[in-house]
Amino acid sequence: MQYKKPAKLPEPTAILPFIKAVIFVSIIVFTGASFFSCNGFYEPVPDAPVITGGSISGDSTTEPAILITWSPVADSGGYTVYRKADTESESDYKAIGSTPAGQHSYLDRDDELELGSSYSYKVSSYGYWHGVEGLQSSAAKTVDFFLTPVWKVLTELSEIADPGTVKAIRTALAPGNILYYAYSDSTGSLQAGRILEEEDEENDGDYIYELEKFSGFSANTDAVNPEFNLLYANGALYLGYADTDEEAAVSRGLSVLQITAEENDDGDTEWKSKFIGTRGFSEGSVSSISFAAEGFGDSAMLYVGYIDSGSGLQIQKKAPESGGTTWTDISPLDPDTSLKVSDAEDAQLLLTAVSSLLALYTFTSDPDTRKLAVISTSDNKIGSSWNPYDANLTEIQEVDTFSAVVSGGLLTIAAFTESDQTWYILQEEDNSWSSLHDKESFPGVFTDKNLAAPFALEAAGDSQIIITAADAGGLEAAVFDQDTEKWFSYGSPGGSSSTDSPNLHFSNGTYYTAWVENSDIRISVGR
Repeated sequence: MQYKKPAKLPEPTAILPFIKAVIFVSIIVFTGASFFSCNGFYEPVPDAPVITGGSISGDSTTEPAILITWSPVADSGGYTVYRKADTESESDYKAIGSTPAGQHSYLDRDDELELGSSYSYKVSSYGYWHGVEGLQSSAAKTVDFFLTPVWKVLTELSEIADPGTVKAIRTALAPGNILYYAYSDSTGSLQAGRILEEEDEENDGDYIYELEKFSGFSANTDAVNPEFNLLYANGALYLGYADTDEEAAVSRGLSVLQITAEENDDGDTEWKSKFIGTRGFSEGSVSSISFAAEGFGDSAMLYVGYIDSGSGLQIQKKAPESGGTTWTDISPLDPDTSLKVSDAEDAQLLLTAVSSLLALYTFTSDPDTRKLAVISTSDNKIGSSWNPYDANLTEIQEVDTFSAVVSGGLLTIAAFTESDQTWYILQEEDNSWSSLHDKESFPGVFTDKNLAAPFALEAAGDSQIIITAADAGGLEAAVFDQDTEKWFSYGSPGGSSSTDSPNLHFSNGTYYTAWVENSDIRISVGR
């Protein structure tokens, strides 16, 4: 048989595109998609990651950062993290960093982060050979880039009161971060003391707390419904209470004690107390006691407001060092009943920056609705010139609990309605009111966490308003930042579902809270 030479085969460089085309088509036929890296290797497109967390991390005072975490994705060669500010649009996400396949978290320390701003994040996964990128994750819940205090419950102060005996507590903060307290026990006996704070020289950043209990005075209020309050002013502590002792002129009448601490020659603290005016001097039994004070030394003036069982809202004034037993009545006159002071149920006194005395109180109107009223006087506080503070303050129509604070020329009122669990937080400046509860950031801080009364309100300098309120797990703190006009979560001071009688103070960058939990006193410090 004659052998025939085969036809010449094509050159390899000529047939290579044909081979690739066949492989390419085969993959399309069998898989329905092409997954090739830039070097031609098979590379599946990974799924979108699921973000599992976003929070502030790092040192809360010097180098805060935002930590983003996500779940691992199969066939991933690594991850890319994207970020946008809440003021930017959805198309403004930009890549800020990447991680290897085994790392499912990213710590954002970017210098472009601005305190007080909020950020959203997305994460995508790329393939083995970094040739394809999967879909981006859904956006993480907005992270507020805001410094929050570290809260610490002072368990070393558990000996303030006998366990399981406390009904209510009130606190007052003095210069030098000295926290004064008074509490009523199950018998109605009022006890008082103070907590001294100093830096721990052996442990940088830690503090030592010393408890001093007052002695040498006796005061009693109603055991079931204790009524009392505190004020620290001009170097003295003032304790006002509904006096149930036989020495009181009126049963459950108002008594005001002045308590001072002096150091004797041996370096020990001696406590002195005296009544300001007649003991139990009110005409009827009292409730809802509050104080205000102004001036210094001999010119100091003390104001006390309360609800009298027979005459409604009453306001008295007295110079603490003037001697004598008489308080001057400056209660608002209400001949036409327009101010509803005779129907007042709860009250609070405040002094503004221009020494105008404010009285806030609730009254019940038709149809059985508790409204909030604010009246003021600045005419030497003689009691005949009380007028509505602002006739336009009509938004708060139903109030169960309220509190107010003045700071930096701003009056802030917080109120809560139990029936529909509604907050009203209003701020007044230059005769104009703004509704802080209408801010876009409010629901995520209050509504979503079911914050409710009881609560405490305080100003942290001139730039922040802070509230501690109850939730299902204890106390939560929320702060309104005046500069960014946004609400931020501010951590948890502590507590449990059985939290009552909250108090809140701020001084020198430190927050102090006190409350009653299961008939025991709890005190927490945040800084």
